[in-house]
Amino acid sequence: MGSIPKSGAGRKSGTRSSGGRSRARPGRRAALDAIADRLGRLSSPDDRALPEVVPALRTTLGLDVAVAYRISVAGQRQLDTTVLGSSGLSPWMIGAFLGFVRGAPPAFGLYDAARPEPRQRNRALALGDFRRRPEKVPLWPLLVRFGLHRSDQLRALVCDGPSLLAWVGGFREGRFGDADKAALDALVPALGRRLRLERQLGERRLRANALPHAMEAIPGPAFLLGPRRRIRHANAAGEALLAANRAGTLERLRSGLGFATTRVCSPGMPALSLAVREAPLEGRRRAGPPPLAGGGLGGGRRAPERGRDVSRR
Repeated sequence: MGSIPKSGAGRKSGTRSSGGRSRARPGRRAALDAIADRLGRLSSPDDRALPEVVPALRTTLGLDVAVAYRISVAGQRQLDTTVLGSSGLSPWMIGAFLGFVRGAPPAFGLYDAARPEPRQRNRALALGDFRRRPEKVPLWPLLVRFGLHRSDQLRALVCDGPSLLAWVGGFREGRFGDADKAALDALVPALGRRLRLERQLGERRLRANALPHAMEAIPGPAFLLGPRRRIRHANAAGEALLAANRAGTLERLRSGLGFATTRVCSPGMPALSLAVREAPLEGRRRAGPPPLAGGGLGGGRRAPERGRDVSRR
């Protein structure tokens, strides 16, 4: 991994490209504010901002190519990559990059994807900020293939502590200057907040989706109950019980009679209860109580909870 000089080393920064044309753009401040505003808006839990933000970033910073991608490190330090947004990259280039990263070491570029160097985190850097030359890293042949090996690079490693959330930046002919780095730096806090939020929402969806799947492993009727004991989900056996005797099942769920109820505690999820129908007394003497789902669902068997109502689904 290339080390970063503490001050002043590397290529001299400027605000003009090698052709002498200024990269400064009128209204850049307003454009950055608009990007930050988009990063701060969430229209739905599935809203993804980076596909819109990356093209705007390309225009605002005068990039030839812009991209944001996430790297996760699996077992044996194997890398998995997701392109969060791109502009100026053709589909074959994206496919080639994803294929390259799958077989690459974590330090395939001028950083370590498994644990970025602290001085590289959450700051904009151009190639001139590194002592190590880019042609010495495994990524270089791919950049040559893409025709980006003569371009300068500006990027920020958006991190949450030591964890890499995303690589955000791009390439262009001509050097990046201090004003360009300051512009990207200004967006790093908003990028970090957005990426952390999207990660948290994704984790919540995984938890929410995992519980209904786990309920199918319960052999008897089981119901996930929300506030006022409204049915949020039923396993296959529970659906069959409702179909056979809906009114009686709803009444028993309301009273708790014949059901063992366990509170489901999971960060980021609303208060829920898992109601599992108990086996008849004679059957329990022979076989014991039916098993509940795994230990992550709650704190063991509780006295039946009583509520005011069980809604129709």
